[in-house]
Amino acid sequence: MRRLFVTGCLMLMLRGAAPAQEAWLTALYQPVPGGYRYYLTVYNGMAPESNDYIWSVNARLMGGWDWNAWDLEWPPNWEYSSSLGSQVFWMTGPGSGYWLEGIPPGGILSGFNLSTPDLWASFQYRIMWYDGSYGSGVFGYASPTLIPEPGSLVALAAGLLALGALAPRLRRG
Repeated sequence: MRRLFVTGCLMLMLRGAAPAQEAWLTALYQPVPGGYRYYLTVYNGMAPESNDYIWSVNARLMGGWDWNAWDLEWPPNWEYSSSLGSQVFWMTGPGSGYWLEGIPPGGILSGFNLSTPDLWASFQYRIMWYDGSYGSGVFGYASPTLIPEPGSLVALAAGLLALGALAPRLRRG
């Protein structure tokens, strides 16, 4: 009992001490002819009153990749900036208030897409933000998750509907 209490206290202290996530990236992938298509989404976890807009996203495939051979996409008001080996850089458009075209605090933006010939286990990313007077950034890793096939989604929806139809009978019985 004492060990359980001490473990619980340690977990509470560690969880309470963990910083809130400022920004992060998630990755989905699907097989396509000749390789894999990755769909990256960037999340701005800053508090709305912070005025910290994300203006730059750098994604690097762990293990190498020749960016010249594959398709790259980016969201409106963003540009493909450059690449270095297996890294891709996107940033908001130029101008004096370029950061205001980025991802606002609390916002989410997808559309950072790329194709590769191989399946990779991890992306290393760097996300930069700016509030008009002070800039900062965060590094992290994202493991791509397979997008479910449409047939799997139909089967899941059918199962959920069946459970919903049975729920009133189970409550009465």
